[in-house]
Amino acid sequence: MRPAVVLIDSRDDDFVAELITSQPRHTDFDIAVRQWREAGLNVASTIRVHKLTVLAKDEIVRRLGELAATDRTALAEVLRRTFSVEQ
Repeated sequence: MRPAVVLIDSRDDDFVAELITSQPRHTDFDIAVRQWREAGLNVASTIRVHKLTVLAKDEIVRRLGELAATDRTALAEVLRRTFSVEQ
């Protein structure tokens, strides 16, 4: 089992999510969760923005919590930078 951040709930059987790890930040695509306790995580954690995955809703064990506003803002910024399409 591994925690994840749900990015998209399209109201079908799956979530699009990003994996969370206890390993420290290694790349520009990783975000340290600053308020990890408030998010329901057991240890200091990192969101791996470039590790998108699809999770079946029926395999989700439980909801841990919610990212704090500052962590959501940091995530949104890396998502914009990572997935922006330049013309």
